[in-house]
Amino acid sequence: MRGALSLLLALSLAGAALGQEPPPQPEPAPEAEPAPEPEPAPEPEPAPEPEPAPQPEPAPPAPAEPSEPAKPTVALVPLRFAPETLRRVAGQTQLLMQRFSMTALNNKLLTRLVQAKRFTLLEREQVDAIERELGLAGQGLADATKALKPGQVRTARYLVTGEISAFDLSLQRDRVPHTAQTREVLRAFVVVDLRVISTQTSEILGAHAVKVRWRKPAPATRDSLPTELVDDLQRDLCDRLYVKTLDVLAPARVVQVEGQQAYLDRGRGEGFAVGDVLEVVTKGKEIRSPEGELLGTAAPVVAKVKVVSLQARLATLEVLSGKPVVGALCRRVKGPAAEPKKRGPEGW
Repeated sequence: MRGALSLLLALSLAGAALGQEPPPQPEPAPEAEPAPEPEPAPEPEPAPEPEPAPQPEPAPPAPAEPSEPAKPTVALVPLRFAPETLRRVAGQTQLLMQRFSMTALNNKLLTRLVQAKRFTLLEREQVDAIERELGLAGQGLADATKALKPGQVRTARYLVTGEISAFDLSLQRDRVPHTAQTREVLRAFVVVDLRVISTQTSEILGAHAVKVRWRKPAPATRDSLPTELVDDLQRDLCDRLYVKTLDVLAPARVVQVEGQQAYLDRGRGEGFAVGDVLEVVTKGKEIRSPEGELLGTAAPVVAKVKVVSLQARLATLEVLSGKPVVGALCRRVKGPAAEPKKRGPEGW
């Protein structure tokens, strides 16, 4: 009996134990939030930079001066007497030739070319080197022309050379104007065969026979000649040689037109005189032979002008008809020839 009661009590206790919920467990305490980090102190704002003082505006650049066009580089190969000219001189001509220094003539021609400021001239040493390279020492003009090969000479673009092919001097008697008297005069005739040659192509660009004729009162004694006479003759030749060289390398062109007035790039002693009437021509079409050989170029005349004044390197023109064009060429059609300046004492 006791056993059954103990068993019932034990079973009731076990059932109670099974039906009873376990006591609640205490919730874990929440983790403490980390203390917020202190915000960094704001950096002090940099002090404002002082504004730069206003700079003065730069002055506008001065207008560039127009550069002059490059001048042709020229080598003046000394002029010489042609061999046949030396062989046939005699008498008074031989006397003048003895005083006619070719060194002096070449120096005067070089001076004339330099003073014109239209060319760049090689120094004497450079010209000597060209003569040695081409083997021109003692050679005639024809041999000098044949010796040049295209592109062989690099220091100069053009060669100017020549030889005296005629040299004559004679004494004659002329009647004194308005009297029955006569006087003895000295007559001279000199011809220089001038050549202007391109070193790039070996082409002869210009070939001219430059002639000088004049007569002067004969010297008091026949065995001497005044220095002024020789100097006058040489400078006359140099003036004419310079103009012909200029015609080949820098033909006369119209450089500006203002209504009925125009300007030419030629001045005193450069081939034109006040009163000359010129044609203004432009380049036209080429004229060729049936075989195709170039015979020339048509040059339409667009105007006629007259030289009214001359400066050192500039001529003022009056437009007579037509309309000149800047860059057009000019050629004389009539008017007095430009005579070289008179030199020497009175009567020479």
